[in-house]
Amino acid sequence: MNTENTHSSHHRLKKGAPVYDAKAIFESTPAPYLILTPEFIITAVNDAYLHATATKREEILGRGIFEVFPDNPHDPKATGVKNLSMSLKKVLATKKPDRMATQKYDIPVAGQPESFEVRYWSPLNVPVFDEARSKILYLIHHVEDITEKVLSKKHTDAIEAEIEERKAIETALSEAVRDREMFFSIASHELKNPLSVMNLQVQKQLRSLERSNVEKISIEEIKQTMEGIQKQTRKLVSLVDEMLDISRITSGKLELNLKDVNLCDLIVEVVNRLIPQFEEAKVSPPSIELCQESKLLLDPIRIEQVLTNLLTNALRYGEGKPIIIRLDSLESELRLSIKDHGMGIVKDMQDKIFNRFERATETSKGKGLGLGLYISKEIIKAHGGQIWVESEPGKGSTFYVSFS
Repeated sequence: MNTENTHSSHHRLKKGAPVYDAKAIFESTPAPYLILTPEFIITAVNDAYLHATATKREEILGRGIFEVFPDNPHDPKATGVKNLSMSLKKVLATKKPDRMATQKYDIPVAGQPESFEVRYWSPLNVPVFDEARSKILYLIHHVEDITEKVLSKKHTDAIEAEIEERKAIETALSEAVRDREMFFSIASHELKNPLSVMNLQVQKQLRSLERSNVEKISIEEIKQTMEGIQKQTRKLVSLVDEMLDISRITSGKLELNLKDVNLCDLIVEVVNRLIPQFEEAKVSPPSIELCQESKLLLDPIRIEQVLTNLLTNALRYGEGKPIIIRLDSLESELRLSIKDHGMGIVKDMQDKIFNRFERATETSKGKGLGLGLYISKEIIKAHGGQIWVESEPGKGSTFYVSFS
């Protein structure tokens, strides 16, 4: 760095002004500075920069900055050279200072050229013009070593992330415990009901046997008792199946046995199987308004489970009114809809009913574990599909299942 021109310049500006040693002043400035030529050759360096980079003046003057400070060869993600080069070229092109973003630019360890020390910098590159301010003579490269600040923040961030992770785990565990307690409470109640009914029916039959001769007990009476027990047994099996499904879903073990399935045929099959249930409730069986035949790769048993759940819900909440099924083949999806004209579902509950232990209503009609729609959602999701409901209180509900 030529200090003579600086001296003579000040003499010309003010005769008799005290002479100062620009070189000594520059080298003693407290912030780290490096002076580069437009070719990025180091032409001057102050003591603060030498201290920050653990280098010696005589070893770096006259050398290219990227020769003295190459990228860390042990860091394949190192971009220090590229980023600094782009910034210096930008200053030359725009003739304006450029403040760089925080840079990770490791430096060689003194006396160990193959070893590098992790460093983070906040760099500023500034042009130095000639007197006419038309030509850039030098580039001032100023850096602030912010390694301690960055590493401290990273450590703090890591601690905060760990705390947040622990909080999330604690919340998840708390929710799991709450769900488990709720599950056991509901399950014990729901399992007890059919067992109590069966017990009453058996007691009634035993009392009849005690009061009468076996010959006097009619076949019809025995049949009614056995049918009642069979009905309650089916409820028990259904409840146990739901409990097993929840266990599989929670543990991520809900497996699908995929086959080529004609969904229209499966819908007809499920509707026919449920006709006795509708007849018993004195409700007309669902009508299939449209069923466009389409083959899909599905687990027929699981999809049958979803259809059964949606149709029995429509029977339970449809208030005896018509239930309509459609299977539409749209441009990018196959969409099933099951529409009832019953009590409907309020807006706030339309998403919640697909959660565990949620019911659309707390009326006597809404018995069960509150798991059917949650299990249906997980089954459809496992098939890559979607399930949702559109409803208006007093006007009924339409459940949709979409396969892409």
